[in-house]
Amino acid sequence: MIEFKYENRGNINMNRFVSILRVLPGASKTVFSAFALLLGSFSIMAADDSSINEKVQSEQIARKAVIDEVAKLMDEANSLMQQNKFYEASRLCVSAKAKLGQLTGPYAELKMRKLDEFSEQLKKRWAASLLNDARTAIQEKRYDEAITIAKSISKINPDQEAAANKIIELANSYKKSD
Repeated sequence: MIEFKYENRGNINMNRFVSILRVLPGASKTVFSAFALLLGSFSIMAADDSSINEKVQSEQIARKAVIDEVAKLMDEANSLMQQNKFYEASRLCVSAKAKLGQLTGPYAELKMRKLDEFSEQLKKRWAASLLNDARTAIQEKRYDEAITIAKSISKINPDQEAAANKIIELANSYKKSD
């Protein structure tokens, strides 16, 4: 007869199970077959778990690649902003936003908020730079250019629309007086 080692786990009373096997010797072959099937299904589940783990790891790697690429784009955009290359910097922000839009979750949302804050800062600096350019154009009596620049200011940063309108009025008044 075969000896069984068993443990008492939860609600399963292994003593009764082993007792039944001792009383019914023919049942042991059926039980072993069932046990083999059960063990086989566990190995299939383990294989499924490993493929799930592989998928999770590949998703994490892909997610990290997107985050790294967005960080690189933002660094480049910041560098361009420092060089007063606002249009190029804004294009990089748009690209970074599109890439970041592929991701979900709290970390992606945080990154998106930081990107939005940077974009707002970029727009403000760009508008301020254009405002200075428009004032310089007025001083140099290039009134039409000042008006064109001022109109673009309100498109870039609507918060600066009042200042842009004052530049337009000033340029128009100087233009009429010349």
